[in-house]
Amino acid sequence: MKATFVTLLITVFLSSNALAHRMNKPGPNNGYIRMPGTYHIELVAQKNVIKLFFLDTGFKPLPTTKATVKMALKGLNEVPVSCVKEIAFFVCDMKDANMNKYSEIDVKTSKAGEKEISSIYRIPLSF
Repeated sequence: MKATFVTLLITVFLSSNALAHRMNKPGPNNGYIRMPGTYHIELVAQKNVIKLFFLDTGFKPLPTTKATVKMALKGLNEVPVSCVKEIAFFVCDMKDANMNKYSEIDVKTSKAGEKEISSIYRIPLSF
């Protein structure tokens, strides 16, 4: 009985913690949110590109001047994706990638010299 109660408490805590970081609904750019560190990243999938936005804890835009992004598609093999820094976001070229062949997107980000942290997005993307 005690173990069941403790398991229930842990489950409620972990699920409410995920909801607190808004990973269950669209971000300000209608994308998918992750919180890899002291900031959020938002992945916005478009036809031939993925845009990655850096956001503060209040979901306001952060500058990309000292930020870095490395992206890879993972499945049976791992394929790196080229990303270019723009003023307000990163643009990752997806025109040659068939997303159906992969199970996840691994996005490694760093902000202002902080340690690089990995965020995983499962394919198909969902909230």
